[in-house]
Amino acid sequence: MTLREQIDCWFQSGEHEHTVQAILELPGSECTDELMGELAVAYNNLGEYQKSILVLEELRDRFCFTASWQYHMGYALYYSAMKTPAPEKTKSLLLKAQDAFLTALQLNPKEHVRQDCLEFLQWIREDLGAPKTTS
Repeated sequence: MTLREQIDCWFQSGEHEHTVQAILELPGSECTDELMGELAVAYNNLGEYQKSILVLEELRDRFCFTASWQYHMGYALYYSAMKTPAPEKTKSLLLKAQDAFLTALQLNPKEHVRQDCLEFLQWIREDLGAPKTTS
């Protein structure tokens, strides 16, 4: 079984930490862009959104023109915003996520990605329009 096939198995079984560990243990020369993309997805699935953003930023120059990259960046930014207690930082992250999802839609994504982008955009509109409360 190839590493790629193993990553697919781990993804299906929700064992994302194995993907992270396997990729991080590879020598640098074996860390392809595809594997780094898988690392970003695994970080997203583990709730480590800032790590995902860092990996995606490393891939920006080569992949920012793809719907997949934009979607994964939007996803990481959105959930990072949800974990951020500072309202201004949350708003900034939500606006960046919105831009990423809108860009993904312009790049003619697969139908399931298109639907996810539309759902995230609705949530962002709701989040940005929600009155701010203090606790």
